[in-house]
Amino acid sequence: MAGGASQAALRQPDEVDVSTRLDTIFTGVTREHLAASPGLADPRAYLGPARDAVGHGVARLLRTLAGA
Repeated sequence: MAGGASQAALRQPDEVDVSTRLDTIFTGVTREHLAASPGLADPRAYLGPARDAVGHGVARLLRTLAGA
């Protein structure tokens, strides 16, 4: 690799996979609620908290990215 190319690669920001992080938050909260209440039939009981957790995750990521 040429010296200029390697220097440019060092200046590249790290990749941030926002979608994967938010999916992980949503899935984790959903699984926690379903594990705690296996007979749960109303999706509002677990999708609401999962959606709220994703909202908090978005806010945290935005604060982090704004400070980068």
